[in-house]
Amino acid sequence: TEVAAEQMPTLLEPVVSFWAPLHEFMVMLGNWFMQQRFRLLVFFAGLVLSFLLAALISWIIRKIVLALATRTKTDIDNKLVDGLHAPIMLLLISSGIICSVTVLDMPHALDDVLRRIYYATATLSIVWGILRIIGVLDEHFKQVAASTSNNLDNLLIDLLRRVAKFAIWIIAVLFIAQNIFNLNVSALLAGAGVAGLAVAFAAQNTVANIFGAITLILDKPFGIGDRIKMSDGTMGMVEAVGLRSTRLRSLDGTVWYVPNRQMADSSL
Repeated sequence: TEVAAEQMPTLLEPVVSFWAPLHEFMVMLGNWFMQQRFRLLVFFAGLVLSFLLAALISWIIRKIVLALATRTKTDIDNKLVDGLHAPIMLLLISSGIICSVTVLDMPHALDDVLRRIYYATATLSIVWGILRIIGVLDEHFKQVAASTSNNLDNLLIDLLRRVAKFAIWIIAVLFIAQNIFNLNVSALLAGAGVAGLAVAFAAQNTVANIFGAITLILDKPFGIGDRIKMSDGTMGMVEAVGLRSTRLRSLDGTVWYVPNRQMADSSL
């Protein structure tokens, strides 16, 4: 019994070493809640007010703005209002939460982390809204292009949509990297520029074909279904124009895949 009593402090040492910091933290947390009880009430009131305001704006968008949009002759404004509803709600709620958090007296490190999370959320909300706008405009212009006789308009719209989305994501990533993660964007852009030059040099034929496709889309020397003859003697009906090549079908059924750079430089 005496030996067991002597060994008891040694056996309880892991428990004590674990419980002591936890107990100290719980005491400190309790003191913080007591000191911040009025600020916590303001914080929760701010949260409730933020959600009520978001619900009110959502009701206005759904019942008033959307009702006004349905009275117009086109449905593009209806789709824009409906598409922007969710990103606006996310931005409003996140803004309300961060405004409510500012009344609390928190450690600087935790406050900095919360602000970074808010900046990231706000940036993604804006990107989400812009992408939805691009999607609505893309659908609208595709409907307009379908009514024209030249099917190359569809390729132009698809190309512009991809470029716009890529540019939006690049800007968002650079903004988050600089303002949230404190990265040196100038160094990243310099490195990306060097890497881009290396990739462009290695894939110069592919890049030339893409620019050839853009030239064909803008100049519109032919349309889908036209029968053309190139300066090298290749002749056929145009079946499709892609970013890399144009597909021709000759009278005997032979299918030719002609690089767009060759199509752009050839006499037709």
